[in-house]
Amino acid sequence: MFSLRHSPIKRKLRVVMMSTSILSIVLTVTGFIWYEYSTFRQILVNDLAAKADLIAQNSTAALVFVNKDDAQQTLKTLESQPRILAGGIYDRNNMLFAKYTHARSQTIIPLTPGADGYKFESNRLLLFQPINLSDGRIGTIYLESDLKALYDRFASLGTITILVLLGSSLAAFALATALQNRVSQPILRLAETARTISERRDYTVRAEKTSRDELGLLAEAFNQMLTQIQDRDTNLRGANETMAREIAERERAEEIMRASEERKDAILRSALDAIMTIDHKGNIVEFNPAAEKMFGFTRAEVMGKEMAELIIPQHLRGQHRRGLEHYLATGKGPVLGKLIEMIAMRIDGSEFPIELSIMRVGMGTPPIFTGFIRDITERKQEEAVLRASEERFRQLFQTHPLPMWVYDLKTLQFLEVNESAVKIYGYSRDEFLSMRITEIRPAEDIPRLLENLKGGRPSLEISGPWRHRLKNGRTIDVEVVSHQTEFMGREAVLVVSLDVTERRRAEQELKISEERYRSLVSAITSIVWTVDPEGKFIVPQKSWEKYTGQSWEEHAGLGWLSALHPEDRNSVERIWEEVRSIRKASEFDGRIWHAASRAYRYFVARAVPLVNPDGSVREWIGTITDVHDRKLAEEEIRHLNEELEERVKRRTSELESANKELEAFSYSVSHDLRGPLRHIDGFAEMLLKKTKDSVDERVTRYSQVISESAKNMGRLIDELLVFSRMGRTEMQNKKVVMKLMVDGVITDLQHEIVGRTIQWNVKQLPEVTGDPEMLKLVIVNLISNAVKYTSKREIR
Repeated sequence: MFSLRHSPIKRKLRVVMMSTSILSIVLTVTGFIWYEYSTFRQILVNDLAAKADLIAQNSTAALVFVNKDDAQQTLKTLESQPRILAGGIYDRNNMLFAKYTHARSQTIIPLTPGADGYKFESNRLLLFQPINLSDGRIGTIYLESDLKALYDRFASLGTITILVLLGSSLAAFALATALQNRVSQPILRLAETARTISERRDYTVRAEKTSRDELGLLAEAFNQMLTQIQDRDTNLRGANETMAREIAERERAEEIMRASEERKDAILRSALDAIMTIDHKGNIVEFNPAAEKMFGFTRAEVMGKEMAELIIPQHLRGQHRRGLEHYLATGKGPVLGKLIEMIAMRIDGSEFPIELSIMRVGMGTPPIFTGFIRDITERKQEEAVLRASEERFRQLFQTHPLPMWVYDLKTLQFLEVNESAVKIYGYSRDEFLSMRITEIRPAEDIPRLLENLKGGRPSLEISGPWRHRLKNGRTIDVEVVSHQTEFMGREAVLVVSLDVTERRRAEQELKISEERYRSLVSAITSIVWTVDPEGKFIVPQKSWEKYTGQSWEEHAGLGWLSALHPEDRNSVERIWEEVRSIRKASEFDGRIWHAASRAYRYFVARAVPLVNPDGSVREWIGTITDVHDRKLAEEEIRHLNEELEERVKRRTSELESANKELEAFSYSVSHDLRGPLRHIDGFAEMLLKKTKDSVDERVTRYSQVISESAKNMGRLIDELLVFSRMGRTEMQNKKVVMKLMVDGVITDLQHEIVGRTIQWNVKQLPEVTGDPEMLKLVIVNLISNAVKYTSKREIR
């Protein structure tokens, strides 16, 4: 085994430096890794708990209204969290209500929830957390996460740790090699001088002083010792007799001093606080075991050394030395006899807070000072944790989405409000702080509030509903969660307000809906029935008994089948088995005995399953509606429809014959009328030519009227023929550009408006789908009428 006992001092120094450096680094890294491991585990737990809280809040409605789809959709949002392997929601009966499993996970979700809390198991983090509503716990949320993030983090830390250790070791080795010579060389020279004196017995030889540090002091002390040895040799003989006399007195004094020292040592060893004594130069002359434990130095390592260099941080040493010099010069010390807090330093250079009391020991000169030191690191940490907790509470209070405030329990004055209260209630923060809690209540509710405040208050109270008045005058229904606490030295109450206006409105509507349902069931003429999953009546069915006349003993279980028509029983039983297998709302029909009419009547039945959270059917509920009269009416309507179709066929045949006769008549009339019109038009034109040069303008005008009327009559006959053809021509659906069609009709009418000033105002027209011929006929008629009936008007 390697031993340093007989090794050179250079090696010892190098080993000590390397060992101290590496040990400090290893301890520091080990502590840091352990702290990271603990902290990161808690971070994983807090993160998973926050996700569980969010899902729990979004799942309350689904649990209350038994809506599995909403709960499943809420869990499906976990797909965006790749570290979460599975999740589940349990109802208030601890039955699995909804679940989610990541695609890469083979996790089996527990059928029932475990105890609330978290645990690390098989490289997984499991969390069970309650889902609460105002009236208590309504379910449980379960989340399962892998620990890959934790392992990745510590893989990185391990790599960094190895690199730091290697780099630090190399740096420490290089530094130890460079510095050990500064320490070892003076010691080696001093050892060589001592060996020379020992061999020669020459006390005139002196050691060389090369520095002003402890080695320099050692060399100086060594030389002084040699001088004293020389003088002692000279005076030894004369002093022997005097020494013999003094020995007895010294022994007595030493005995007294030894007893005093033993009492002092007992006090120093048993003291829980560090006790340290320094001389007027600031050098340590006493260092008790508690001080050794607190600062990491041994008593031998600090005795005779300046305290400032050992336990006072670099930036405070100058202040300490100036204070000591001031006291020595003036006799005044502002810190003597007082309890002060300051920073001290351990052997490894780490700083920590202490509580210090300094007193002067005796009144001798030069003065000696004793300090009583207490490590207050834990107290400071507790204070920091308390401050951090207060800051977290303040942040939570201010950023909470629900209105929150604190009020004085005695005066009912608002002491603090958060931003949500300011935003929702409409009052500014200053307005809130100038008000009492009674001022946000309707006047008629204040006596009830004051009565409620008279009784003793539990630490946590949920109450309501209450009515709160907003600044705009609107009143809302709220439930409040209050907690008695201390705030700014006062007895106070912390209140969280939850607006339940919409919920109460929904509850009222639900209550009305339930009352309507009960009334409907009581008043309905149909049979309302409920059966177990097997289709058996397990409770008396009043409406069934009233309709069929079957007693409870007759229709209990599957006895209801006997009320069906014998020809329908097998088919209804088969259909019912199919409905039970698919477990969906279904309808079927048949014939059932009607006691009042003493006959079988047609019915339509509708069945709806009520399912458990696991998907199994709890019971079936349904109705049987008497459709006998409707069935007979439908049969009658069918017969009437058949007769009507026959009549339509006969009337269609008659109409086709009439159309053919009308068409023949139209052609005959057209042919017979055109002859006279041609004669009228021809003779009118001849008359115009004969009277062209006549001075009688009336004759000319009369002739023109006769000619135009004959032409108009011809157009009417043409239109009549076109109309007769429309009945035989099939409608054609084509795209028609209306603007082009209108422009074409206007062009065709130009010969009729010769000599007239007409302003056409045709705007942009759409493209439509229709029969082009019929559309053109409509437009021709419209524009012709417009031209005809505006012939006497002027343009305005």
